[in-house]
Amino acid sequence: MKKIFSLFMAFAMMFMFASCENETPEQGGGNTPQPDDPTGGTLATPVLSIVDVTESSFAVEWEAVEHAASYTVVLKSDVREVADTRVVFENLEVGEYTVRVKAVAEKGSGWTDSSYAAATATIQGLTSVDWFEQTLYVTNDEQNNIYSYNTLLVDWSGNGVASLEYGLFNSEAIANLSIADIRKKLVKFDDEKKVLDVINNGGTTFTFAGMDGGVEYTLYTYVKNNEGQEFLAISKCATDPAKPSAEAQRWLGTWSVTSTDTIIFDADGNHSFGSEEQTFDVEISTSSTSPNEVYIMGLSSVSASSSAKCLVDGNTLYIMNGYVVESVEEHNYKWLAYCRVGGTEYQFFNNEIPSYVLTMDDSGNVRCELFAAEATFEGGARKLVEVVHTEIYAEHKSTGDISFIGSLPATYRSGIMSWTKK
Repeated sequence: MKKIFSLFMAFAMMFMFASCENETPEQGGGNTPQPDDPTGGTLATPVLSIVDVTESSFAVEWEAVEHAASYTVVLKSDVREVADTRVVFENLEVGEYTVRVKAVAEKGSGWTDSSYAAATATIQGLTSVDWFEQTLYVTNDEQNNIYSYNTLLVDWSGNGVASLEYGLFNSEAIANLSIADIRKKLVKFDDEKKVLDVINNGGTTFTFAGMDGGVEYTLYTYVKNNEGQEFLAISKCATDPAKPSAEAQRWLGTWSVTSTDTIIFDADGNHSFGSEEQTFDVEISTSSTSPNEVYIMGLSSVSASSSAKCLVDGNTLYIMNGYVVESVEEHNYKWLAYCRVGGTEYQFFNNEIPSYVLTMDDSGNVRCELFAAEATFEGGARKLVEVVHTEIYAEHKSTGDISFIGSLPATYRSGIMSWTKK
């Protein structure tokens, strides 16, 4: 009896091993695929394509979604329920349009609607009209201080142009803005009627100065004619890179500067002079707008990250006053010269009076001087003006009042400084 039971168990174990062996997938294979779930699930999200874009229309299309009974298509307040996989939108104004589409399941099928897919179309309007023309370009005209690295020119001509708005932008800065957002930034001329008269009677050339060299700009101009027809002209043009002059190149690099004089302002803004030696590094780099301009970083005792704009003329470098470092609310932060007038009176001067003057000889040695010259005052009087100190101050945009940056008391570097190339 024991032998029969043992034999029976052996056959049972062999049967179990054989069954397990048959259920094991072959090496390199996967689980046996299961048939589709007949009870449903969530429909796949449509994959959208924007096609057939014209000056006032576009179409959106997608591949059919399995098990979908229809599709919901939404564009702003326009909501459509369609069976087709293509929808056309017409009679659109200039701008960007985001269309959303979802697959809709049949009721009672066990399937649920898909998520919305979204795609954006850009309508730029007419690509050309016969009543307005725009050309953006660079050129060199030294007689009129026009250079291809810092100036853009646009030729506008038209017939029956009734209104014009424009905006010139760094192309990279507006790369993520919609046409609608850019339209909000466009401006009109104060004397628009006068400008339009010139445009409609032979055309005019408008100059954009102070551009950065080696940068692509985009000009948007939105115009309407007397019949109410709209046109958005879009032109792109890159300025040429500004190459520093041979004179400017001599100043580029890192310099060690030593200052011994200080000007001290107490809590009431009263000043006194002192002596405190400081040695610090400055970096002189080329300007992107002029071959004869350079920038000094690290000169300011207010902020090492604030630049000083300089003009190179021959072997002389002038640190320029009136240069706006940044604009903060109601103030412009500017480099201003604090000057002695008549030996006892002290005043701030803007633009007319340069501050530090650096002169480099043929061996590369630099001599630093403070500027002194006669300046014209109210009533035509001429007085000797001597620069004592140049630093960044806050000038009120409306009143022109000068104030300190930061809190008082404050100590600034001043006077003549020694410069050594590193």
